[in-house]
Amino acid sequence: MVQLRNTKQRKILLEILQSTDTHPGADWLYQKMRQEMPQVSLGTIYRNLNILREQGLIRELNGCGSQSRFDGILTPHGHFYCLGCGEVHDIPNTRPTPLEEDVKANLDDYLLSEVEVSAYGYCPRCKEHACLEITKKGEK
Repeated sequence: MVQLRNTKQRKILLEILQSTDTHPGADWLYQKMRQEMPQVSLGTIYRNLNILREQGLIRELNGCGSQSRFDGILTPHGHFYCLGCGEVHDIPNTRPTPLEEDVKANLDDYLLSEVEVSAYGYCPRCKEHACLEITKKGEK
């Protein structure tokens, strides 16, 4: 593997990702980076996100919506994807879930790099609106 130099842009981008739990997309990161480096381009953001992902320093999340989201927190945890607002929330992983244990047991001959639990539904803010919509559909 070719060792890439750690550029100033890459260092700042990684620091931004490691300091947030909002799982931002490239556009949000671009706006945030421009506060520190006004000359940075969106292409530079995408290029550095790919490098950081390939180096295993961040995770790319593709579970909700068409735009990739990114996670700078690498400790084991799952993700909750809100179907209402599109936000992604961490699910703390204090101990392996039965699902994770089943996956590992059933794939005994495989070399697993990680097992992640993903949940989909409505966050507390969107839940009330979703329940009202479901009630309205049931009344028809």
